Formats: sequence, C-alpha cells, structure tokens
Amino acid sequence: MSTKTPSYSESVKGCLIFGRLEKRGRMMGGWVVREFVMRDDIVDDEGKLACIIFYYKTREDDSAHGQIVINKDCSVIPKQIGDRDCFILMTQEREHILFTPNRKVSSQWVILIEDAIQNPPEQRKVIYNSTLQLSSSPTIKEPITRQARDIEKFYDVFEQLGEGGFAVVKRGIEKDKGTEVALKMIPRSTYKKSKLRTDEEIMVLAACDHRNVMKLYEVVHT
Repeated sequence: MSTKTPSYSESVKGCLIFGRLEKRGRMMGGWVVREFVMRDDIVDDEGKLACIIFYYKTREDDSAHGQIVINKDCSVIPKQIGDRDCFILMTQEREHILFTPNRKVSSQWVILIEDAIQNPPEQRKVIYNSTLQLSSSPTIKEPITRQARDIEKFYDVFEQLGEGGFAVVKRGIEKDKGTEVALKMIPRSTYKKSKLRTDEEIMVLAACDHRNVMKLYEVVHT
C-alpha cells in the first residue's frame, strides 16, 4: 500500500462518508477525537483500487495521521458500550473501536464498511457523502411497504448483479411503470435472524435524500 496520503481537504472530495469519531490513541492509550474519511477510489502501488479509511488530527492536515485498509479479511459490528454508540472494525493487524455521535451514524458507517468488505471497490458505483446526516438530524420517512406471495407480482426479475453476506442483488423492472431497479433479496430465514440490523439499514437508507445516494424505493415482504 502506498505511503502517500491525501490532505483532509482532498480526501473529503468524492468520499463515501466522513465525520468526527473517537478512537483509542496508540501512544498514550487514551481516547482521542479524529476526523475520519472513507474512500474507495485509492490506487495502491500495484495500480489496484483500494478502499481506505483515513483519519486526521484536524481538518487542516496536509496528510493523514493514519489509515485503515478495508478488504475481505476485515469484519465490522455495531455495538453499544455503556450508553455510547460505536462500531468495532477488525482488520488483520488490530481491532479498532470507534465511537460515533449516535446510533444512526454508527449504522451509516457499518453499512458502507460491510459493502466494502463484500464487494471490490471497482464494483461499487454509489458515492455516499454523509455531510447532511452528520450535521443535522434528517426526518426519517417510512418507505413504501407491500406484501406479496412472490416478488414477481410487482417486478420482472433478471440477472444477478452482486452478492453479499446475507443477500443477493438482482436487476429488476417494475411492471406498472417500467422503472429499472436493483432488487436486494434477503431470504426470510436470514431476515428473522438479523431483523434489527436489517430494519436499521432500511431506516438509514430511507432517511438519505441526496443526488449521489441510491434511493430506497420500497420494501416488499414475501
């Protein structure tokens, strides 16, 4: 991995997500606040795209204070320690405990990190910028919810576009309007086991309203 890192101002341009998080300092062992930026378009020394989380001491920094490389060997889980929300990011090198302002922000980071773990950077096309979510409390709108015995009541289902740890994504066409969509299909048994986490992801996506964010259209229970 290249030792060159962008300045904070360069790093936030076109990033997936950025925000102020609290981490344990390596030297003194205490908790410190850092500016975190996640990018999935970094070219490493081998000319390959990489997903990296950079962190900075201040927003005026000319280079990153440290970095966390996200790949298939990583894992992430949301957690609450005491009355504080956080997530734990485990890499091959170490475990990172990162405290967030609230549960919603934790969910945003976890969703994007999980996506980076499951999918190579070149396969992910959605650019997510959480400026609005981190600087304000968006109004959460309930997504449209419908029931059907089979998804094909509402959509024509075509080829698979991707696959994650608990769902597959297929291309679909809405039958009524002819709109092309991406269908994230979660088995009922999997949904029951991870209902809280899945419902949190739905609520976060429903709250997002930005031109660079893939919009959640509806939820269909079969």
